[in-house]
Amino acid sequence: MNNPQQQPTCQDRIDSHLESRLSDLRILFHGPTIDDVQLIDDGTLDTVIEVYEQQYRFSDTSAYRGYQIEDEDYVIQSPAFKGYFCYQNRKEFNFVDIDSMTNAIIQDMKANEFYPNVWFISDHGNETLLSINTETGEWISIENNPGLDLAEFWDSSECDSIREEIQEQFYEYGLSFDYVAPHTFEDQEHGYFQWCLSTGGPGDEFRFYVDLDETCYKIEYWFLDWFDGASITLHSGGHGKPDTNAQLMLEIFEHFKECGSCFFVTEAKR
Repeated sequence: MNNPQQQPTCQDRIDSHLESRLSDLRILFHGPTIDDVQLIDDGTLDTVIEVYEQQYRFSDTSAYRGYQIEDEDYVIQSPAFKGYFCYQNRKEFNFVDIDSMTNAIIQDMKANEFYPNVWFISDHGNETLLSINTETGEWISIENNPGLDLAEFWDSSECDSIREEIQEQFYEYGLSFDYVAPHTFEDQEHGYFQWCLSTGGPGDEFRFYVDLDETCYKIEYWFLDWFDGASITLHSGGHGKPDTNAQLMLEIFEHFKECGSCFFVTEAKR
């Protein structure tokens, strides 16, 4: 007879849930950093980045690449279907094969006595600077264009709206922020402020214990399921400097105070 598989307890699961919550709160409260940005290749020529599980598309990020393709340059692309097209000064020309395209570019260069850069863009958006021998028609790959400088692009004003949009989600994070008076639950000696993030089976919350001088002297994270529960203390006062996670939660509690979410009562005293 097979024994039923034992389900993980709250103590088994609490570490991963706390880690996920703290990761969310760092991004939402402090704002995403370059470490939270991922470049996505979706097979188009657009620049697509993913931040906090949301994707954002940009049609022109040339200012943040190693070289900028100028309007007078020839830009060659080979789509999935047969043939090539080349555009210059926003004019597009289609060719059945590479030889006819090469001859057309050489003739145009000679006719205008002007020899701008020639670029080839792959179907994945990779840019390669080419050199063409106008006598033999031979193509030479000079170098690949360095990819997008993601850090510079992320720090630019073009991404300001993304940062603002994500940080606005902090105000929708969680369900309620309430004061739980002492002895509301059995063996609960002290009152605390409860930031409830989710309910049911399971649910989770942060608990902030506060002195009459409005100092938060203890922070706990609780992970609760039916007839089970576990907690982790993130901050317990003392004279040492709080670690990164404790400092984040202390800053968030101060934010709630400034917003008027906390009212201080005698029961809040240790």
